[in-house]
Amino acid sequence: MEIAKQCARSAKDKRAIEPIILDVKGLSDVASFFVICHGISSTQIKAIADYIVERLAGKGELPLHVEKDKENKWIIVDFVDVMVHIFDSESRDYYRLEQLWGDARKIKFRRSPGAGKQAKKKT
Repeated sequence: MEIAKQCARSAKDKRAIEPIILDVKGLSDVASFFVICHGISSTQIKAIADYIVERLAGKGELPLHVEKDKENKWIIVDFVDVMVHIFDSESRDYYRLEQLWGDARKIKFRRSPGAGKQAKKKT
């Protein structure tokens, strides 16, 4: 579960919209947790995915596979037990993973320590 929380925190750090974690243990054979979020542009979607991979690699966790469409409307980062789904808003609405896995328990997480704080200017 900690990897899922780290993925969600990293997505939030890159200003992903509405990141959630679903506990799909017993509901899916693919993974135990889904992290789902969306971005406002293909550039942001790619940046979110790259940042998640970078942050987790720094903790010794490498993805098994990364898959995406040509336009970066969706990217899936597979950490075996955790699948990270990053969409544009239209694709998130189309695939409706939150509704598809509606029986899954939502996991709460907090932002990374210090995330979102602006550095104070020294005069």
